[in-house]
Amino acid sequence: MAKDNKDKFYMGNPNVPARGSEFEYTREMISEMDKCKKDILYFAENYFFILIPGKGKEKIKLYPAQKRILKKMRKDRFFILLASRQIGKSTLMTIYLLWTALFFNDERILLVANKEATAIEIFGRIRMAYELMPNWIKSPIAETYGKTAMDLENGSRIQISTTTGTAARGQSVSILVIDECAFIEEHLMDPFWASVFPIVSASSTSKVFICSTANGTGNLFHKLYSDAVDNKNGWVYD
Repeated sequence: MAKDNKDKFYMGNPNVPARGSEFEYTREMISEMDKCKKDILYFAENYFFILIPGKGKEKIKLYPAQKRILKKMRKDRFFILLASRQIGKSTLMTIYLLWTALFFNDERILLVANKEATAIEIFGRIRMAYELMPNWIKSPIAETYGKTAMDLENGSRIQISTTTGTAARGQSVSILVIDECAFIEEHLMDPFWASVFPIVSASSTSKVFICSTANGTGNLFHKLYSDAVDNKNGWVYD
């Protein structure tokens, strides 16, 4: 087992290692970390836990559709998802964002939602999943670990915003995720998209993921999804 440096927990939380935390790694642990980095599905089904009322902490069991979506998020730069309310899209976003932040250095990840409360709720899931994992598999917290952002020792950062915020404007973002895009009011979404998308897409390695349940036609989500289905914009869809 890993040996935690007990003086190196963030704010005294034993599930949140702070900068400088040290672990003794076995060969098995190193092998597990390598498997997780190479295979997001392996990571999800072995180290991503959810809390089930009455049962407590349990490993997630992915359905075939969820596996397909995670593979597309892993592989493709521009991915748009039309999600039913039963597919667990928030969970899939949590898995992908946390996997990326833990196993890849210097990622700048921005999650945008239609409402601040929604963004905070999703980010709360990311924090919970992080804390439920064994400490030895985590990159320790470097500085911030709050309701709207977390900075890891490996240089990666996850933060949240709404379309009314300025978190992404003028900044380097390697992964942009927009949740419930179809429900963001057009007068907010259009200027946000016009200012942020060129910045993110300028990098050849950056990624943009958009997901939403349906909300009529004529909005940005409907246009992007329709064009993806018609093979007009190069986006991958599901």
